[in-house]
Amino acid sequence: MRVPKVSIKPLQKDGSQLEWRNPDGCRRRLRVDSSIAEEYAFRIRQWLIQGKNPEVEMEKITSRERVQNLKLKEFWFVFVKDHLPTLRPKTQVLYRYLMATISNHPIARLSLVEINRRVVAQYQQQRNGKASPATINREVQLIKSMLGRAYEWEILERDPRPGMKLLKEQNRRDVSNIRPEQMTALFESLPGSISNICEVALFTGFRKETIVGMMVSQVQLPDIGDTGTVRFEGKGGDHLVKNVGPQAVKILKEAIGNRTEGYVFLSPQGGRYISIHKTLDDRIRKLKITTADGQKFCFHDFRRLYATWMLNAGWSLDKVRDALDHKDRSTTDRYAKLVGGGEVFEPVLD
Repeated sequence: MRVPKVSIKPLQKDGSQLEWRNPDGCRRRLRVDSSIAEEYAFRIRQWLIQGKNPEVEMEKITSRERVQNLKLKEFWFVFVKDHLPTLRPKTQVLYRYLMATISNHPIARLSLVEINRRVVAQYQQQRNGKASPATINREVQLIKSMLGRAYEWEILERDPRPGMKLLKEQNRRDVSNIRPEQMTALFESLPGSISNICEVALFTGFRKETIVGMMVSQVQLPDIGDTGTVRFEGKGGDHLVKNVGPQAVKILKEAIGNRTEGYVFLSPQGGRYISIHKTLDDRIRKLKITTADGQKFCFHDFRRLYATWMLNAGWSLDKVRDALDHKDRSTTDRYAKLVGGGEVFEPVLD
């Protein structure tokens, strides 16, 4: 095999000139610094042996280096344009929310090639105490997703994600100490619609986004009887139909009234609730409602309390798991605790 010729000619002024012929026979020249002339000549020779156009390959390198120097905050806009639209709408909203936090941290001003497992570990350490481990893990997952796309799109030459570990999350929250009278006091202290949203959460085990985003068209309530059904999209994207018992049916009927469209629970402005946490957290603090381990009661604890009360009302763990739409039984085990005895609300009809 004939080795392509790449000649190096010193210039009268500083630098050297490389000369070669492309695979199509065209004669090409490139001026470079004399200190890198041999290296460039070797690269060009290798590309010619492979039948590649050296000018195209050099442009690829230049483009890659240019993009690699993008800061994480700048690459976010590439990520938004080329990857975010492929994700579920809820995930898109979550990623935008997380990136708003990440953008305020020094890691956002680092270039992609500077971000490695040590940098991510420092980010986790600096964020620790300012956010929960679960929130920090979601932020790191977004950073890893962005780095993964950069590697997949050949912007990064190597995958920096191996070795990036997540924080250990304390997922078990014990709500077995919460009594019905505490929930009654909480609901009575809340404004109408927010109280109804919280009651439905307790009596169905539905997630907050499912309830505040629930449309009238998703709810089927019989004219006679005290049970109904709700259609919605689960956490994994599955389309689900869940039965609801008399307590939830009563609240849903009152909220919907004679309406045939729109959101079930309307904000004071007449649309979807954006956030109810400020009002809810204020009432919880005033009533001093805490979990068994002393943590402040939160909205997601309605779901844990629902599971605990169902289990103590005699439901099997598998039935509780199905009601909560958990894929893994161990997840349900973290939500519900069998305490035995005591008064509980009857969540749904068997």
